[in-house]
Amino acid sequence: RVNNTVVGGACKRCNCHGHSDSCDPYTGACGECLHHTQGPSCDRCLPGYYGDPTTGDPDACLPCSCPLPIALNHFTPTCNNKGLTLGSRETFVCNCPVGYEGLQCERCADGYFGSPLTPGNYCQPCDCSGN
Repeated sequence: RVNNTVVGGACKRCNCHGHSDSCDPYTGACGECLHHTQGPSCDRCLPGYYGDPTTGDPDACLPCSCPLPIALNHFTPTCNNKGLTLGSRETFVCNCPVGYEGLQCERCADGYFGSPLTPGNYCQPCDCSGN
């Protein structure tokens, strides 16, 4: 297990924010990032997760629920941590596909109908026969 990198002949601790057990001894790039993190310093959440992994908390990257955390009602794999807060809780904004609206894709857009907050239900285009 390597947790140090050589800089100018001296060892320096790698900066993986606690999300990797190893790093390259010459470049300092982190080995396999854990806890749903990515990047040379394990400082970003994987797609589908949001949060701030630089805190070092193993639970810093939380799954996006767009709008629900179940596969049938998870309509987009990506979200962005926009630094929004609802009350005292930090939240995220989903990158909604066509037909969905809201911070977490919880509503159908104009021209679509359905109930994305009901397990197994989704938004589908209205068929109004051209009216």
